[in-house]
Amino acid sequence: MFGTYRTILALMVAVGHLFGPFQLGTYAVFGFYALSGYLMTTIMHCSYGYSADGRLRFGLNRFLRIFPSYWVAAAMTLACIALIGSIPVKTYHPALFTPETATQIAQNLFLLLDYKTEPRLVPPTWALSVELFFYGLICLGLSRTRTRTLLWLGAGLVYTGYILLENMDWKLRYFTIAAASLPFSLGSYLYFLIDNRRIQRLFMTKFLCPILLTGLIFANFIGSFIVQRFTDIPQVFGLGFYLNLALVLLLILSLAMGNVYPFVTRRWDSEIGRLSYPIYLIHWQTGLIVSFFYGGRPYHGISVDGFLNLALSLPIIVLLASLMVNLIDKPIENLRNRIKQPNNPAPSGSDQTQSQI
Repeated sequence: MFGTYRTILALMVAVGHLFGPFQLGTYAVFGFYALSGYLMTTIMHCSYGYSADGRLRFGLNRFLRIFPSYWVAAAMTLACIALIGSIPVKTYHPALFTPETATQIAQNLFLLLDYKTEPRLVPPTWALSVELFFYGLICLGLSRTRTRTLLWLGAGLVYTGYILLENMDWKLRYFTIAAASLPFSLGSYLYFLIDNRRIQRLFMTKFLCPILLTGLIFANFIGSFIVQRFTDIPQVFGLGFYLNLALVLLLILSLAMGNVYPFVTRRWDSEIGRLSYPIYLIHWQTGLIVSFFYGGRPYHGISVDGFLNLALSLPIIVLLASLMVNLIDKPIENLRNRIKQPNNPAPSGSDQTQSQI
């Protein structure tokens, strides 16, 4: 039952980008990383295995899940540039312009991106590139055993601790592959905790239910944002950011233990979850189109206009995401299921990850 949570994360990214503040999106990206660490480790152990054939099927399945929808989203950006013009589009987001060199084309075609790469036809896909990197390492066996996963987690803690102690740039503990090791490894280690009876008993309590933990995640964000806004203490954001990661891990464990969001059936959870990846891919382009045709200029950010743009864009984003699911995702799903051919049934929802941030 991870679908609802994934779409909540995708909407947090969209709101953070189109209206702000940006911290809402950063919270969601590390949430995606931790969830992907857990899910990818789970399906490698439970569905694909570590034979050459299993690894190949995992890679093909991930390719089919990620790239077709991404290419459609990139084509949507090119259509926006052709329709609106390159200058206003680049004004809206500095990474949105047409690739011209062979290197730029290859980077955007095959997701060989980082947060500094320009152009990026789909701006948040630098995080997808990070995910693909760790998918590869997990496929090769980085989280195959508890010991390997603990060593990986230790490396992530050492890197993060060093960055914090040296008070280095925020970008080094958020945007980089090394920074993503911490949430990915923590998520992967959750796989080895699922069978722990004490943890199972702990998560049967009402105090660790998904709706309460999700509420605490938002309360933590709002509280840290308000405190930082009025005190101008930069450490407040860092505390909130890592507290968010702890809450995310509790929420993933709660969902993995079989707890559910109220009033969301398993079927609806799956359908809601399908929307998360397209929402992640197309929210910038949709906000661009809406702001240009409603306000006469491309804009976003914390303002009345930014809020109106978000309010008008969200239903269109969901509608376009639904179209992408029905026209791209579902037709490919039968092929993906044939490739998967699990030897053992994976835990519920484990292979429905959308590979987003």
